[in-house]
Amino acid sequence: MSALEAVKYDPAAVLTEAVVNAAHDLELNQAELADILGISASSASRLCNGGYELSISKPGWDAATTFLLVYRSLGAILGNNLENMRAWLKSYNSDLADTPANLISRQSGLHQVRGYLDAYRGRC
Repeated sequence: MSALEAVKYDPAAVLTEAVVNAAHDLELNQAELADILGISASSASRLCNGGYELSISKPGWDAATTFLLVYRSLGAILGNNLENMRAWLKSYNSDLADTPANLISRQSGLHQVRGYLDAYRGRC
C-alpha cells in the first residue's frame, strides 16, 4: 500500500474546516454564516467552535460547497488578497444591484454571485 492510499480523509470534516476558514478570512460573523448555509444560528455557532460538522445528509451541505466556490473564485480574481476580497463582498455591485454579502445570505443570491464570478473569470 502506498502512502497516498493509506491517507484517509473525511469529506465532512474537510468541508466544515474549509467553510469555517473561508468565513473567518472574509470576516463573516456566525449569524451571516448561518444565513449563507441555511442553518440555525446555534448550529453555526457550534460549527465555528468544532461542535457541529456539515454532512451531506444535513441542511447546509450544498450551500457550503457553493460558498466555497464563491470564495475560491473571488480569491482567483483578486489574487487571494483578503482585504480586497472583503471589500468586494461588502461593496455595492451595480451588475448585481446589491452588495454580494447581502445576496449570498439567500440561496438564490448565493448562486447568482457564483454565476457572476464564474462569468467574470471566463472573460479573463
